[in-house]
Amino acid sequence: MICGNLTWRQHEHAFPSLLHVFRQNEQQPVFAEPWEAHAFAIAVKLSEKGLLKWSEWTDVLAEEIKKAKDQGQPDFGNTYYQFWFSALKNYSARKKFS
Repeated sequence: MICGNLTWRQHEHAFPSLLHVFRQNEQQPVFAEPWEAHAFAIAVKLSEKGLLKWSEWTDVLAEEIKKAKDQGQPDFGNTYYQFWFSALKNYSARKKFS
């Protein structure tokens, strides 16, 4: 089995243009806006309380993304958490959370 540094170095040579993705500054925020972090945290907390099943969640999120795509809404990469938030609202409504 090959893993670790050797494998990483092989990928460095195979995909040099993608290195910046893996070597981002650790000081950069993970979320672009505070509300994105809050939406993510809500989903995690619901999961911890047993109110959200990740397998169901991914289906709801995929539906939300597909719906937006079918309506011709652009996806510039920065819309992911907008889809996440809409899916969170839909999931909560389906489960009748108050």
